[in-house]
Amino acid sequence: AKKELDSRNRANILSSLKQSQQSGDPTQLSLGILQSYSAMSDEERQASGWSPSFRDNVLQNYKSTNNILSMLQRS
Repeated sequence: AKKELDSRNRANILSSLKQSQQSGDPTQLSLGILQSYSAMSDEERQASGWSPSFRDNVLQNYKSTNNILSMLQRS
């Protein structure tokens, strides 16, 4: 079960990375990870090592990237 969960997580992250690259929007990676996190049960998160602090870090990364993009668009 752990191998399947790890495989699914890896596939979701790679899919999010691909979406981010194809769209040219770096926030898509963070959004994809957050969506994967939200779709997991508490047990799956614990088994994957995806803690609330991990989620908070991903969310902060999204916000920082979004802020940087906003500053660049204004320039």
